[in-house]
Amino acid sequence: MSLNRKASVLFLICVGLFLMLSTALGFLGGADPNLFYLLNSIAVSVPSFLIPALVFRRRNAMPRFEAPRGSLILLALGIGIGCIFLNQALSCLTEVMLGDIRVISNSTTADSIKSLHPITMIAALALIPPVSEEFLMRGTLLESQRRLSPAGALIITSLLFGLLHAAPSSLLIYVGLGLLLGGVYIITGNVWLSVTVHLVNNLFSVIAAIIMQASEDLPGAAAAAEESAELASNTGAYIIMFFVYAGLACAALIPLLKVLKNVCRRHSLGMYSPEAQAEAAAKAELPPEIRRLRTRTLLHDPVLWAAIILLVILNVISGLIEFGVIRFAL
Repeated sequence: MSLNRKASVLFLICVGLFLMLSTALGFLGGADPNLFYLLNSIAVSVPSFLIPALVFRRRNAMPRFEAPRGSLILLALGIGIGCIFLNQALSCLTEVMLGDIRVISNSTTADSIKSLHPITMIAALALIPPVSEEFLMRGTLLESQRRLSPAGALIITSLLFGLLHAAPSSLLIYVGLGLLLGGVYIITGNVWLSVTVHLVNNLFSVIAAIIMQASEDLPGAAAAAEESAELASNTGAYIIMFFVYAGLACAALIPLLKVLKNVCRRHSLGMYSPEAQAEAAAKAELPPEIRRLRTRTLLHDPVLWAAIILLVILNVISGLIEFGVIRFAL
């Protein structure tokens, strides 16, 4: 069995583990929220994503990820800040697309996280998920699939990353995040850099939640909440904010990604490493019909399509809950 097919099977197994462990954890729905979120990260995310990815990489003799250079870490931190603007832009675009449809439950903005202890939020939402998700999605699945078609692998893994979060109202945000994280990984070939970008993005959300939590009792909080509710019904304001945030995201991400590529080129890292260059040269020598066949092999992978179908079903159920059509917790 080829490496990319093995990776597809791994991902399908991981999705199954994730669903089983999440369902088992769902029976603790009445438990303390801090315990619930910690268990969700440690007892669901780690055994479902991180451990299988590490075992897979070791059994298939995939190269170890070296500690990145300091300059690359700084660039990844900057890209993480740019990622925040990108997410805000996609969030505004989502609001415009939803129109008057209000989301009852959303995994990225659920009111339940406001009641969590700040340490719980940092550990369960900002630290553990970036590591476990990146080692599976970018360090294993994207790494295995990119040899067939880097662009096709980037698009497919980003779609799977979005579907995996089972929050249809935020699908656009997660897919956009997946494309950026995948791009960073393809350029650098180092999962620790995509982890860094992911961590900065999640940490911002946690810090925003902590600030909201602390400001609820401040004078004027009720008036601010009313203004926020007014804004939620103002489509024009969201369109303006979309262009503002999109402009900030482009101004930050485009030059930083160019610098990232230049640093990798200068030091022969990632896509510019001797191994990657040899792969690219060998692929360029293949006849066009063989290259198209490799891309079709990726796009027609029945195991990946099985995972996509399973996740689409999960998202349909989640969407019915998010938009209030059915009212029960998964």
